[in-house]
Amino acid sequence: MPVRPIRHQQPSRYKALLMLFLVYIAWGSTYLGNKLSLEVAGPFLVSGARNILGGLVLALVLLVWNRRLNCPGWKDVVQHCAMALLVVLMTGSFIVWGQTQVTSAVAAIVSSLVPVFMILGGWLCAGEERPTAAQWAGMALGGTGVVLLAWTQHAAGTSTLAGIAIVVIADVSWVAGSLYMKRHPLSSRLTMMESTSLLLLCGGMEALTLGILLGEHNALHWANLRPAVVAGFSWMVLGGSVLAYGCYLWLLQNVATPVAISYEYVTPVIALFLGAFVGGEVVTSSMLCASVLIIVSVLLVIRHRHGLRVYVRHYLLHKAPSRQSRS
Repeated sequence: MPVRPIRHQQPSRYKALLMLFLVYIAWGSTYLGNKLSLEVAGPFLVSGARNILGGLVLALVLLVWNRRLNCPGWKDVVQHCAMALLVVLMTGSFIVWGQTQVTSAVAAIVSSLVPVFMILGGWLCAGEERPTAAQWAGMALGGTGVVLLAWTQHAAGTSTLAGIAIVVIADVSWVAGSLYMKRHPLSSRLTMMESTSLLLLCGGMEALTLGILLGEHNALHWANLRPAVVAGFSWMVLGGSVLAYGCYLWLLQNVATPVAISYEYVTPVIALFLGAFVGGEVVTSSMLCASVLIIVSVLLVIRHRHGLRVYVRHYLLHKAPSRQSRS
């Protein structure tokens, strides 16, 4: 099996910033797309259809662009199916499932805890450094934000504790898959975009199969199909699946993990804005307070050692900060 040559040239910081921006926009808006799509179908059918179509669209684009596609072997298919269980089925599908019991804004806020779980998971399972005192404080602050959000939303009857728990499970699954892919790239015979396409197809088939087993195909509501739903679902296919997964996998391989997962403290703001002004959701003071606590916790976790300029210089340009720059 051929081995990819090691690239010594670091990616452009402008390309990295562009990839981050695209991930911010794509995943920040998918929560509203999920909410609209759930008016027609169940969560696993929505997730399955979205990712299968996303995988097919990406494969078609690659075929037109490159005029060829590398054919995956059975080992590649098995490997991608196994990884898709974590980063597609138990992440994307569970997020949609959770949104049957929580608002899109709440789902986005809880999902922003991914960097906190990433630091903790890296220490416990991936041999990374023990969290510092500032990181422990950030994790405690983030946990406080989630508890506040869960308690107030449950008391108001707008979200359930079970729905919030499902979103937390999705976060943990995403962290587990991301840490594994960081250390073990999916395939050496497929390009990154081909791997993304195969990952989406495998995860989509898993979600679709589970949806059929759960009988979701017997509860379709075609009468709720309207232009806004079609637009939201189409954007989830093109933006949330094709664009976002491709950019995120590129970021995992080319920038530091804290940068790759930094979208998590931007997407809640986007989701809150879209949920309130487009989706008609009510944004309460407790939600805003929880958002502030969680976003501050993430900033503490990923920026505990350096100032912003040194942080960007170190992580995006892969240059070690000088001793004088250390705080």
